[in-house]
Amino acid sequence: MWGGIRVLNSSRIANLIYEHRENKTFKNSDSITFDEAYELCKKYINKHSKKSMALKEGIDAKEESIRLIESFVNTLKTGVIGYEDEKGLVRLKKDLKDEIVDYKAITELMSDEGIGREVTEIRINSHKSIIYERKGKTYVWPKTFKSPEELEKVLAKLLGEDKRLSRATPFLNSSTIEGYRVNATDKSISRNNDDYTAVIRKFNPAGAKLQLVDIVGFRTLSDNMANLLTILPKARFSFLTVGGTGSGKTVTNEIIISGIRPMDRQIYIENPCELTPGIEGGLIKVNNVEGMEEYISKLLANSDILAVSPDIPLSSNRKLLSVRKEDAKKIIQQIKEKFGEDAFVEYDDSIGYLNDFIQMQSNSDKKDPGASDPTPNNLVENALRQTPIWIVVGEARSDEEFKVLLKAAQTGHKVITTFHADDPEDAIRRYLVAYLSAAQNVPLELVLQNICSAFKFIINVEKLHDGTRRIMYITEIVGAEGNKPILNDIYRYEIDYVDENGKIHGKHKRVGKLHESSIKQFRKMGIPDKHYEIYTTEPSADEEETYNGVP
Repeated sequence: MWGGIRVLNSSRIANLIYEHRENKTFKNSDSITFDEAYELCKKYINKHSKKSMALKEGIDAKEESIRLIESFVNTLKTGVIGYEDEKGLVRLKKDLKDEIVDYKAITELMSDEGIGREVTEIRINSHKSIIYERKGKTYVWPKTFKSPEELEKVLAKLLGEDKRLSRATPFLNSSTIEGYRVNATDKSISRNNDDYTAVIRKFNPAGAKLQLVDIVGFRTLSDNMANLLTILPKARFSFLTVGGTGSGKTVTNEIIISGIRPMDRQIYIENPCELTPGIEGGLIKVNNVEGMEEYISKLLANSDILAVSPDIPLSSNRKLLSVRKEDAKKIIQQIKEKFGEDAFVEYDDSIGYLNDFIQMQSNSDKKDPGASDPTPNNLVENALRQTPIWIVVGEARSDEEFKVLLKAAQTGHKVITTFHADDPEDAIRRYLVAYLSAAQNVPLELVLQNICSAFKFIINVEKLHDGTRRIMYITEIVGAEGNKPILNDIYRYEIDYVDENGKIHGKHKRVGKLHESSIKQFRKMGIPDKHYEIYTTEPSADEEETYNGVP
């Protein structure tokens, strides 16, 4: 089976040949069925595509599959029953595309255009019931699948060729060709053993991910909060990002990892891979005119512009500087204005990523995984041997993962992970319970002290009832006294009122200042005082947060 379609007679398919045809009208005796054309088309795609759907290499694979479907129909020697005329061939292309790369009732929701661009989650409760989330609110989708069998075919495409729902594997997790997370269940565990279910979590591709200015514009956090979250990683503090399902933990972690120094080695362990840590860069070649070396030294020290590696001497007359792609135009303009047009030689944007990172996808599908299986726990253990400064785990789920992450954080590594918790105190409590479940006969107070010394900040994100997402707390972990953590809230979101339309109105407020230990760490890491001095004083009564400069 593939996508719910039966595998047809292999000798019949083998006898069909692809070649350009002059005559596009056929007799029924020369024709094949649509099912045969479908199987033949899949073979054609797999044969001619370097990025086929089977290889699951991203959205470009889907686009290439569409191109190859066009090519297949244009070069098919045999006719297809029901598609014998010119208009029939147009329908054949469309129907093959529907079967191979589209998703029937949810095609529009899966798209990154139109309404699909704003859809963040699709919930298939049965072939007759589809719910979707858009801008934080849920709606009923008016379209449905024709039958459980049609839904089964769509789920086969979503899960990929290497995974199949059955009584033996009644629920599966996977990633779609677009990179979205999908969980699906087999009909054998539904109430009447007659229907399938699925939940699809959509994520923006790297090139279309939300920028910090967008997130601040949504009032998820304020300007000063965004600044704090991007400079804290430069000082190498470990983080816990907590909240409920769909609250925005991944987006928050995107903000945090954007502040990690590019040459601080990072290892990412996720399932599926959602974070986009790569910094695309380019090389600027300049003439080493008088004053150029001093200019480059200042540029490297300026975190606002952030040239990300030392200048590489080509000769005494030339310098090579690697920079973020988004900063290149600005830097080139500065060089021309400061040193003249002849100082700039050329710019090469083909060098790939500039930061030191590895991104791995864990797999927990095996019931009894061995030491060499890529479980989150095994990958974290292995990461400790790969000389990381940062270990970033998409979501800590098992008790053993909490235990290993604390071990990593206590041995000098910096850790970022997420899990479900309602507020900062609940985050510490849940971490403590998970660790004690994995490590027996360890004193509670000792574990609490270890947690509160290894992790320095908790970021609590929440999706409110009106669909808006807010960072509710940025909280500093100061330490522990006995069996109680000492927490210091720096920022807090306070709700003022709810209007008659159910919209929640509130504001972020700075309610505390950084502890002296954090300030010492900033200075040890060479971060200029001006970047964090606002957080070192007690908040004033008239202090007001802004969002992209607007109160």
